[in-house]
Amino acid sequence: MPITIKDDKNVISVTNYADTVVFDGNKNIIVLRFGGYPETVQSMSDAIFSDCSVSIRLPGEKTDTVLSSKGVRNYERRTVSYETCAECVMKVKDDELTDDGKEKPRNMYFFCKNEEELFSELDRKLSVPLFPCWSEYFIRELIDRKLLKRLSVYSVSLPLCAYTMSIKEDERKISKVLTDGLKSGEIEIPGGVRGDSAFSGIRSFTNYLEAFGTAIAKRIQNTFVPVFKPSKEEIREELREANEYIRSKNGYSLYDAQLAGAEALKRRLQHEKLGILAASCGAGKTKIGAAALYAYQKSAGKKGDKVNVITCPSHVAKKWVRELYETVPDCVAQTVSSISDVDRMYGIYKHTDKIVYRACGLL
Repeated sequence: MPITIKDDKNVISVTNYADTVVFDGNKNIIVLRFGGYPETVQSMSDAIFSDCSVSIRLPGEKTDTVLSSKGVRNYERRTVSYETCAECVMKVKDDELTDDGKEKPRNMYFFCKNEEELFSELDRKLSVPLFPCWSEYFIRELIDRKLLKRLSVYSVSLPLCAYTMSIKEDERKISKVLTDGLKSGEIEIPGGVRGDSAFSGIRSFTNYLEAFGTAIAKRIQNTFVPVFKPSKEEIREELREANEYIRSKNGYSLYDAQLAGAEALKRRLQHEKLGILAASCGAGKTKIGAAALYAYQKSAGKKGDKVNVITCPSHVAKKWVRELYETVPDCVAQTVSSISDVDRMYGIYKHTDKIVYRACGLL
């Protein structure tokens, strides 16, 4: 599909070729994928960012259709360049949630191949609880009530459908769709019993917790099983060894809560090879993480045969090195800021049986 932009006086024009275009009822560009020479692709994408009109010859049409990017402020751009050509995708992003206290509509966009994918996208982006068995009713009602609007899609190669939705943050209109469906019987809560009077006496959130709090707590406990229970399990030997080293080196030990966090993180690494340690500033995350990694590698028999890379803000790289020496027995730790530093650390790793740590400071 040929696509062209011109300046106001029609003196300069740039033409590329698009294989996918999505636009709304006001002819605003929602998605545009096009290619051409690197210079013309860059020029056209810059113009779209800066508010412009483009002319495109849609399949089966004898005249050009004029589309616009004027007033659209939240495009994202992805460009891939090759030696003699380039490809660019311009796509409008969803409006972000605001915390300014103003309840204004938020525009969201959904791209999918079929209704099943559309329902998954709705479930992912909306806060209301949804069940897959509600898919047909929910999508039909959203479209009938003009809450979900289909966008115009022309694509040479992609089986694509696109929709847009404008809602307020409380999603009251979306909730009403579900409430109406439950009242009419068109949808049901899976496992629910029609006419159940369990909620008949519920008049407040306090009533709800009094009636169902115990059941909810048990459900949470069964769903989110901790990897380590400090009240029932003991800290393993590898971590106790690291804690004893910290005490002998620094004159203090990790707090019980820090040890529990390190033990839990170590077990997470053992099972998933990945873990997240989140805590407030000053909680001791550096020592907890270093102790957990040491205990994990020692429990796996990996002492001395691994190079550990720490990526961190540059201003705390030296702090990491200092705390590694304070936490990990028999280790080598240094900051790394160049390729020569990497080579030097690799040489140390090849000629030592100590645990090696590279602290890479990111600017």
